[in-house]
Parts: sequence; structure tokens; C-alpha cells
Amino acid sequence: MSELSAKGKNKFEAGALLLLQSGKAKRTGFVSLSGHTRHPGLHPLHEDRATLADLLGKDGYFGPDIYPLFGVIIRKDKEHMTTKYLPFPPLQVIQGSFDQKLHDNDKIRLFSNKEIKAVLAKLSADEDNPEAAMVLAELDAEKPAPESLRDKKDDAENDSRALLNALLKDHVLMSFLHEHLIYIRGAVRKPGPYPIVPATALSDILAVAGGLARHKCRDS
Repeated sequence: MSELSAKGKNKFEAGALLLLQSGKAKRTGFVSLSGHTRHPGLHPLHEDRATLADLLGKDGYFGPDIYPLFGVIIRKDKEHMTTKYLPFPPLQVIQGSFDQKLHDNDKIRLFSNKEIKAVLAKLSADEDNPEAAMVLAELDAEKPAPESLRDKKDDAENDSRALLNALLKDHVLMSFLHEHLIYIRGAVRKPGPYPIVPATALSDILAVAGGLARHKCRDS
């Protein structure tokens, strides 16, 4: 068996074996949506769907446990042959106070509160935090249902588990989330670190942190 290097310069004889290999097809005019969304997959780009708000600003696109302060657009920079990570606030996209133009082959990643909790636990466990190690142990203990007993809900949970496992192994994305952490301390119901984008409103941050503790003076 020999390799063909030029058209029209090869002759075949009886018994010859011709193996044709297709190149990897590249889709154009699409963006991909993944993570905590009810509509994962490829979505076409066109005049009526050219920005984040066009894509996500509809009811039902976010999953029920969406983390509202942080999402990521992963974009290939052809000029510099690099990958860019662009943060965006899903809540502000829905509210109409933030938008971002989408490019061909952008990858939009949404996160659930559970994923963010696991990411923070993983980052803290790397710093020998015993409480964080317990959170990760609880997540590891969640066993998938036997295949014969699965329903659509089980399949969705297994997909979420696979996404979470992939996220925890994505060192670049984990590092990117770590770079955008702020720390809420004091009299809030859920103190701790939270990934946010720049210029996130304090009221939105406090809402995710469970609000002020009842004994906290709001003027302080």
C-alpha cells in the first residue's frame, strides 16, 4: 500500500487497496454553549444572535442552580495563536446591563453553584484545608445510579457529574477562576470566596453570600 501524493499520476491494478481519510470538518458560524444550561450544544451566529444577550437573554437557557456572578467565553486568538478566557456576569446579561459580542467558534461555559462550591473546595484542599477536603469527599461519595434504573433525571445528573470532573481537571480554567476570587468575611450568612467579574454590584455579591446576618447593622 502506497500513499498518493499527486492527482492523476497514480495507476491502480486489480487487488489494490485505496484508503481515503477525511479531514476534520470545521464548523463555521457557530458558538458552543456548555455547563449549567438547558440548551447545551452548538448555536448558530446570525444578525439576531450575535451577542451574549441574544443567546442567553431568553427564559429557560440557564439551569436551575446557575451561579449568577461568573461565566466564561473561551476564544481562540488566531492572530497570536493563543486562547483567551473572557469572564462575564450571567445575571447582568439577563438584566440587560452587560453584553458581549460573540465570535465564530466561541465556547461559552456556564457554572452551577455546586460546581463553584467544588472548585473552591478543590482550591482550598490544595492548601490543606480540612473542611474543603470533606466537601470533595462528599462529592466523590455520590454514586451514579445503575444503568438499568436510570431515568432522564439520572442521565442529567451523570452529565453534570462528568462536567464537574472535567472542570476539576482543567488546570487552566481552575486557575482562571482562582484569579477572580474575592473573599466575603464578617456578618453574612455564607462567608467565603466567590469568583466575580470586575464591577460586580455589592448587592449581587451579598445576595449570593446569603445576605447580611440578622444581627448585622446595615449601616456598618
